[in-house]
Amino acid sequence: MNLISFQNPAALFFLPLAALPLVIHLFRHHRAKVIPFSSILLLKSTHTKTWKRSRLQEWLLLAVRTMILLLLVMLMAGPSVKADLPSWMAPPEMALALIIDNSASMSAIEGDSSNLSQARSAALNLCSTLSPGSRVAVVCGSQGNKILCSQADPAEAARKIVSIEQTDLGTDLAGAVLKADILLSNAGQSGASISVFSDFGKNCFGDNAEPLPALKSAAVLSLVPAGRAGPGKNLEWRRVRFYSLKKRLIIQGKTAPDLEQNLSLVKDGRIAYQARIKPDSDGNFSAGLGWDGRGQSFLECSPDDMPLDDRHYLPPNTNDSINALLITEASDILKQAFIALSAAGYKLKIQSRPASEDITTSDLIVVAGRSLTGLNSGLLEAANNGAGLLIIPPEKAVINDYNNLLSNLSPELQINGMSDDLLPKALDLGSEEYFQDINSRDLRHISIYKYWRVRTKHPALLTIDRKFPGLAMIDQGSGKAGIWLFGTEPGMTDIGFHPAFLALLNQTCRGLVRSVDSGFLTGHFLTDATIAGLTGPDGKRISGIPDQRGQAQWPLEKAGLYSASRTTGIRPLAVNIPPGESDLRPLDEAELAKIIKNNRWSRQISSPKTPTGKRELNNILLLLTGLFLMSELMLRSKLKIFLKKPLTT
Repeated sequence: MNLISFQNPAALFFLPLAALPLVIHLFRHHRAKVIPFSSILLLKSTHTKTWKRSRLQEWLLLAVRTMILLLLVMLMAGPSVKADLPSWMAPPEMALALIIDNSASMSAIEGDSSNLSQARSAALNLCSTLSPGSRVAVVCGSQGNKILCSQADPAEAARKIVSIEQTDLGTDLAGAVLKADILLSNAGQSGASISVFSDFGKNCFGDNAEPLPALKSAAVLSLVPAGRAGPGKNLEWRRVRFYSLKKRLIIQGKTAPDLEQNLSLVKDGRIAYQARIKPDSDGNFSAGLGWDGRGQSFLECSPDDMPLDDRHYLPPNTNDSINALLITEASDILKQAFIALSAAGYKLKIQSRPASEDITTSDLIVVAGRSLTGLNSGLLEAANNGAGLLIIPPEKAVINDYNNLLSNLSPELQINGMSDDLLPKALDLGSEEYFQDINSRDLRHISIYKYWRVRTKHPALLTIDRKFPGLAMIDQGSGKAGIWLFGTEPGMTDIGFHPAFLALLNQTCRGLVRSVDSGFLTGHFLTDATIAGLTGPDGKRISGIPDQRGQAQWPLEKAGLYSASRTTGIRPLAVNIPPGESDLRPLDEAELAKIIKNNRWSRQISSPKTPTGKRELNNILLLLTGLFLMSELMLRSKLKIFLKKPLTT
């Protein structure tokens, strides 16, 4: 690696000009004319000392003028050196990427300023130490990793840093580092550096952070913390669930062990309920509030260290009607169950051969008919466009029809026939996260006599005998599909005679149509073919972004209540900050080392230091040029004084 380089190496061809003073001196140094004198008796003896001193000053003047020319040529060449010098003497010239975390967690307050304000100030201080020849990239550390500039001078980079605004988005430092690595690699400069300004919260590199790969630019990572060193006193909304049958909200969260809070449910601008939160010794708490699921509502806590997440917006109109289409030839237990669920918002339509219009206008389609002839294409299109599809093959189903439908949902998903077990099997929960109204104890008395055998890699939310899938979920386009393999008929199961059946069926269906009226997180995109437009919390229209298929996607960047225009009317939506942003605990040294172990890095505790890079020598050269110019003036004035003295022999 070269220790010294030149910005304009062609200027070095002018180096021979430094010999110009010597050449002029030699041409002027000719023999003196001989002038005859009549007598030299009247001349005094020559002052030998004075002549010697004058000659020394002439040579010094010659050397000074030569050095001035040398320094001017070097200034034209613009030398840089790879050395650790003070910034006042030689500001660094380097390729540098600055990552400024402007995610939701950076809104946390410490003293009179937010974490983002501290990060901006530290980044601006770093820019002030760089030379004009440095090239700086500025990347945002929030989701999307917006690039503010890629190859800017420090002054332009400083202006971009000042313009960075607080967002409601989640943190994505891993994406920001990789994007900065690409920018530095494209610049093609060695000795690059990436400085990251963040609070380095628990989720800053992702919930399950994988180690960062070795950077192509070989940049050194410098981590500059912003904000407090320890966790703040902030309420985290860990889980908020609405039980439509019970008309009740259950809130689970965490806060500082000694931080009691007032929790309010605000509905249509008025406080509907209040509760006092008293966390346990670990800071965990739970609370229950009555709510009918209607109106524009949100939960609000007392002010804490992070004001941006003090509200949790509830999916409004959760209890509004869901247009459910039941495809079956018989009036069986499913019909009775959906009639009973009408209080939970289901508007039921039963048909054995539905028209295409009935399929396209349904939020939920439950397929339980014996034959599906002529329905497959319409069902698949509805699922792709966002409808929920629940497939419940009856005992006497035409399996070829169902397998044709399943093969289009997932190639490896096929029904291999009916079970031939002699003894009843037990039903168990495969995922407790999916079902909140029930638990494994509620299912222990349910017996399964017959069920459709199927092999699938998709997760089983319900299992039979703890090994056979009973209910599996499949993502399909903008919607979801589920296959219920143990039916509802008395010949297959006795589930219809148990109280848990309604809760199980309700939550299964709600999970399938959750994209219609459930909550969303900032940083996500809303995709639904039935939505024609979206209005944000501030009342402004949001422009859709076409995806690869040309279907519109609407970015959700701000937390709050949105209004979506659908073919069936206006649908309010709730958008919240990612829950991990509320966890203000920072990553410790061991966790950081595990994530960044493939790269060179350092964690700075105090104000950021200027990364090592090329140092321009212009300041030093200008200083030396000035000193030599002053010396030349002094020598010239001194020489004139000696030359004015009378010289006698």
